[in-house]
Amino acid sequence: MRRDARVLLWDIQQAAEAISRFMDGVNAETYARDDLIQAAVDRLLEESGPPDAHP
Repeated sequence: MRRDARVLLWDIQQAAEAISRFMDGVNAETYARDDLIQAAVDRLLEESGPPDAHP
């Protein structure tokens, strides 16, 4: 089932804002060492994408 484009865009915007908050003050080295931040960012990216993009 496909989501309405407006809902998809809203989800993407919300995910991007959350990721921005998570990454505030985090540099690439810290991100590479922090499994918790990596998992949170990955989850938000996966959830914000279209459902048919993930098997």
